[in-house]
Amino acid sequence: MFISFRFKVIALIVLVLLCTSAGIMYFTQRDVGQAMRVSQESSARNVLQLTELNIRAGYERLISEKIELLASLKTKMTHTSELSASVLAEYIRLERSGNLTSVEARRQALRWLRTVEFDEGDVFIFDRQGTIVSHSDRRLEGSSLAGLRDLKGRPLEKYMRDDALAKDGDSGVFAWKKP
Repeated sequence: MFISFRFKVIALIVLVLLCTSAGIMYFTQRDVGQAMRVSQESSARNVLQLTELNIRAGYERLISEKIELLASLKTKMTHTSELSASVLAEYIRLERSGNLTSVEARRQALRWLRTVEFDEGDVFIFDRQGTIVSHSDRRLEGSSLAGLRDLKGRPLEKYMRDDALAKDGDSGVFAWKKP
C-alpha cells in the first residue's frame, strides 16, 4: 500500500493547517481569557466603587439630616426654655414689686408648671437633690432624677442644677422612661 505523493502533500498541508490553527486557537483563547478576566475585574472594581459612593452619600445624608434635626430641636428647646424662664422671671418680678408674697409667687409658678404643656417636651423643676418638685404630670412629682445620665454620661441632677449651670445655660440629650 503505497501512498501516493499527492496524498502525502495533502496530508502535510492538512497537518500544517491543523498545527497552525491549534496554535492560533490556543493563543487566542489565552489572550481572550486574560482580556475577559481584566474586564471582569475592572467591572467588579467599578461596582465596588459605586457601592462605596452610594454608602458614603447615604451616610453623609444621614449625618446632614441628624445635624438639621438637632439644630431644630435645639431651637425649639431654646424657645421653650426662654418662654418658661420669662414666665418664672415675671413671678419673681411680681414678688419683688410687692404684688405677690414669696410663698404666693412660688405657689403660682409651680401651679403654672403643672398646667403648661409644650409639644417639644416636658418642663419641670427639680431641687438640688434631683427630686422633681413640679411637673405637668403630677405622678412624677417626688420622683428622683438620680441615675439619669445624658448621652455624654453626665448625671443630670448634678450638671443641670441652678448652681452648676453656666450663665448661657446648657443642654443634654437623654432618654427618659418616666416612672
